[in-house]
Amino acid sequence: MSDGAGVSEQVSIELCGNGQFSYYANSQVGFGANSGDLSTGNQKSNTGYYEIKFIANNSYLVLTFSQGDVYEYSLSSNTQGYTFLDKNRYILTSLESCY
Repeated sequence: MSDGAGVSEQVSIELCGNGQFSYYANSQVGFGANSGDLSTGNQKSNTGYYEIKFIANNSYLVLTFSQGDVYEYSLSSNTQGYTFLDKNRYILTSLESCY
């Protein structure tokens, strides 16, 4: 029998054409031989407004949350066209929640 630990985190940022966004984060941590031995999780969701800033040759996504917090991500892409925020890959999809 071996003890194990696992961490998973999923973040979804939904950007709408009107400048609004929805942010969802879900993180889970599990300990023990079986994933159900001990686990804990944290969920966050919030909304606000976003903007894209261009400074020198760099692009930034700035999220201003309704409660006043501000998150800033460096935007980039690679030669395959994949999108990155602060060097973490994000997948672009179309959203029905914006319509």
